[in-house]
Amino acid sequence: NILAPTNQSASVYLGDSTNNSLGVIQYGMSSHATNANSMLFQTNGSERVRINSTGNVGIGTTAPLGKLGVLGNLAVGATYGAIAPPTSGLIVEGNVGIGTTVVSAKTHIVGTTEQFRLGYDATAFYSTTVGITGATTFTPSLNTTTAFNFTNAAGTSILNVDATNGFVGIGTTTPGAKLEIAGDN
Repeated sequence: NILAPTNQSASVYLGDSTNNSLGVIQYGMSSHATNANSMLFQTNGSERVRINSTGNVGIGTTAPLGKLGVLGNLAVGATYGAIAPPTSGLIVEGNVGIGTTVVSAKTHIVGTTEQFRLGYDATAFYSTTVGITGATTFTPSLNTTTAFNFTNAAGTSILNVDATNGFVGIGTTTPGAKLEIAGDN
């Protein structure tokens, strides 16, 4: 047993003959000022992992707000542990399921309302919904005349759908009929 007063911490120090605190496992007792009912894991003098009083686990953070909070980047997968993820980013090896336990694609999203949102910011985005019949709806968030504009690598419009009238333009961004094709070929 490792015991301490209620306003202290109980700690296990791991080290060598030159530094006796290279690693620390610490539990803050119920009245501890900053670590009440939390378990801390330290390496090389810095806290790396914390389990707080509600059971939330923090990696790189002392205040995890969810069951797992990671401050920094994360790599997930059988071989991705040896790959550096992007700064404050995530890389995943394998498939990802959201709203489903049967994952059959790289990204598999299931839900009865908006399933996917792709956007520039909080106000300029497209939301996507797949209905019960399989029909897909793409809805722009802003009142814009262009519903879709497909471009090539140089940024030249190849196919354009006008949101106000449903006109489709190939080779033009201002179609004047249900289908307008511009160009020589």
